[in-house]
Amino acid sequence: MSSKKKQKKPETLNYDVYKSPIGLLTVLSSTHGLCEILFENESKETHVSLILNKTNPHNTKAIKELKQYFDHQLTQFTVTLDLRGTEFQKQAWTVLQQIKYGQTIPYEEQAGRLGDTKKARAVGSANGKNPLPIIIPCHRVIAKNGSMSGYSGGVTIKEWLLNHEKNKDLIK
Repeated sequence: MSSKKKQKKPETLNYDVYKSPIGLLTVLSSTHGLCEILFENESKETHVSLILNKTNPHNTKAIKELKQYFDHQLTQFTVTLDLRGTEFQKQAWTVLQQIKYGQTIPYEEQAGRLGDTKKARAVGSANGKNPLPIIIPCHRVIAKNGSMSGYSGGVTIKEWLLNHEKNKDLIK
C-alpha cells in the first residue's frame, strides 16, 4: 500500500496592482482581508493561486487608502487585515500600528513595548517579515543611532516614506 499524503489545495488570493509614487505595489487579499503588499522589485515564493479580481472589497479599499496616504489625506489605515505570522510577529506588527504617523522609534523601544528591550533583534526579524509594509508601518522603526536599517522595499523607499510623512503639514 502506498501512503500518499493528501496535498493541501493552494489558497486563492485576489491581487491588484497599484501604481504608486514609489513604484508598482501588488496588493493581495483573501476573502477575510488584506494579506500582503509586494514592492515592484520584490520577489517572494508563494504557495497560493492568484486571481485578478478588481472587485475584491479589501483590495479596493487598500488601494483607495494607499492613494489617500500618498496624497497626504490619510494618516491611519482602516482596511481589514488578514495577518499571517507567528504570535510574536503579530504582536510586533500590532506595536508598529501604534507608532504615530510622522514619528520614528528605535527597535529597542519597539521591543520594550513588547515587554523586553533585549528582544530588539527578534523585533527586527519580525519587522522584516511584515507582509503589509506602509499599511503596517515598519518603515517608522530605525536604528538606535538614528540610521536607516533594512526595509523590504529598500532603504531608499524607507527614507522616501519617512520624508513623505514629515511633510504632514501638507495634509488637506
